[in-house]
Amino acid sequence: MRFPIFILLNFASVLLGSCTATTPFDSLFYRRTLRLDFQLAGDAHSAQAFYGALRDESQWGGSRSQLIDRTGWGAYRVVMLSAAGDTLYTRGFCTLFQEWQSTAEASTLARAFQQSVVMPYPRRPVVVHIEERRADNLFHPILQLSVQPDTPAIIRDAPVVGQPVEVMINGDAAACVDVVFVAEGYTAQRQEQFLLDVHRMSEYLFTMEPFRRHQSRFNVRAVKVVSPDGGTDDPLNHHWVNTPFQSSFNGLGIDRYLLTEQMFMLRDAVAGVPGDVVVLLVDSPLYGGAGIYNHFVVATAHHAQSLPVFVHEMGHALAGLADEYYDSEVSYPDFIDKTKEPWYPNITTLVDFDCKWKHLLAPSIPVPTPDIPEWRNHVGVFEGAAYSAKGIYRPASDCRMKNNTAPGFCPVCQQAIEKIINQLTQ
Repeated sequence: MRFPIFILLNFASVLLGSCTATTPFDSLFYRRTLRLDFQLAGDAHSAQAFYGALRDESQWGGSRSQLIDRTGWGAYRVVMLSAAGDTLYTRGFCTLFQEWQSTAEASTLARAFQQSVVMPYPRRPVVVHIEERRADNLFHPILQLSVQPDTPAIIRDAPVVGQPVEVMINGDAAACVDVVFVAEGYTAQRQEQFLLDVHRMSEYLFTMEPFRRHQSRFNVRAVKVVSPDGGTDDPLNHHWVNTPFQSSFNGLGIDRYLLTEQMFMLRDAVAGVPGDVVVLLVDSPLYGGAGIYNHFVVATAHHAQSLPVFVHEMGHALAGLADEYYDSEVSYPDFIDKTKEPWYPNITTLVDFDCKWKHLLAPSIPVPTPDIPEWRNHVGVFEGAAYSAKGIYRPASDCRMKNNTAPGFCPVCQQAIEKIINQLTQ
């Protein structure tokens, strides 16, 4: 059984700086960020959330008008309610804990994972929920906080982890998608190489649609963080190094899955830096990476496939896109419940296909769609996706969410990415 955790934060007040309330946003929020650190813990069949800390960070870089997440995407979501019960802010997200729950280890072991969410800083008392999507496809609270915005329990120091650098600025953070790269495994002598790598990765991203046509709606920043050692851990080859974020290959037992579990440190590194997408860029020549929706991207910089892998992981992290491949070492046998319609915008079980890309199908397209030359250049319903060869369907024969050699994102994935770009910039 999963028990919500109630934490009341009521303390003596500390005066906050204010700004003139000239918009609906400014009447409800300061232009600052409230960060909630917590732990997600459990096993394959249970999840609990444990409060860690609240932090006051300087700049709110998110939209000041699109405060309610209309997509419905994510395995979890954060919800901020007014004292009267009005919804002020929501945002869906996914977690490393959720992925770990689908592994064999989770059947025999309980673990805890760091998690952070950010939201605009409220002017008045609010209630914050962390909610989990369960088998009924509805969100249920697993953590509830009553937050007094002037309490001294909120941490207000500014962590100094790295040096921010502007790479490409096209406008106000509130009106742009803000991508922030953080250096991992770059020694002091490699900091300029890190900036060169950020430029190279960014330039490649904007060769791909729909990023190319929306480049003017993106900002890119980098955070230089000096690492004692170069590279990253590679446990299967007995290679261990000392790096700020303790990144490592063989995440969740998958050799090429490159992860960090140090979410609090990563959030410290970007504190005060606008970041709709946080990219941990690793100074490594090996193949690998990771992308988790509204959580992070982890990518290596110097493998021959680093650029396409980075773009694939951006699809996960920015737009909640599911993997469309099904014939690899990745094996999450129960990752998708085939009796329900998954929330991911680019896969379907056909349980409720009307809510997916049915409107994009030409009348002549058969459902399911045979993966034969006649249909391969059309939007269809091709069987095999999300690590399963049967019962889960993807919208294109080939796509960057299926294959690094695909020409680009399919129309359905592009539509999902554009939906998020619009939500973050309008």
